[in-house]
Amino acid sequence: MGKRVPSHLFFTPTIAFFTSAEDALVAGMNVRHAINRAALPLTGDENYGVSMGIGFGRLLSAGPKDGYFGDEMNTSFSNLTAIYCSLLAIWLFVLSIRVIGLRGNPAFAFIAQGKGDEELLNRAIRAQGNLIEYAPIMLLILFFLEASRIPELAVRILGDGFLLGRLMHGTAMGFMRSNMPLRVGGMILTLLPLLVGAIALFLQSKPF
Repeated sequence: MGKRVPSHLFFTPTIAFFTSAEDALVAGMNVRHAINRAALPLTGDENYGVSMGIGFGRLLSAGPKDGYFGDEMNTSFSNLTAIYCSLLAIWLFVLSIRVIGLRGNPAFAFIAQGKGDEELLNRAIRAQGNLIEYAPIMLLILFFLEASRIPELAVRILGDGFLLGRLMHGTAMGFMRSNMPLRVGGMILTLLPLLVGAIALFLQSKPF
């Protein structure tokens, strides 16, 4: 049977911020020594102790009432995924107004070179649709990989490769009549990060 902890005891979590890990370690040791020296009674033969952890990384602000949470307590904001999401959204906007302009909208005449050409319109529509097909699943893969705490460089390589592939393919299909090197290269840089990311995510989930 374990010892019964008095019902009047409670634990209050406290968070402190430091500019370096060394400062946090020194402060933690000082707090521990101070609690031990105080020898505050907990039970008949036990004194109060202290339990603490040191975390390093980004913080998530949950508002003035709930405070802050670090990676050890809660997954922080997926900053890299957010960057790729915003850049891909901007590219989708460009491809979309290209389609609108080619359909004859005068507001987007500045991007409608080749207006009236049915082939260019169809290619622009395909470029827009192709981005919509691939981007969501890749962003989900990047989000979960980043949340799983894999090295940031790995996320950057996958994200940069995919983004470059989408720019190449969208340019070849949306703004040119024909450019096979850009189109093929763009699809390679789309599918390869997608496959590698999917495999990495599968392994990170520890299925076996």
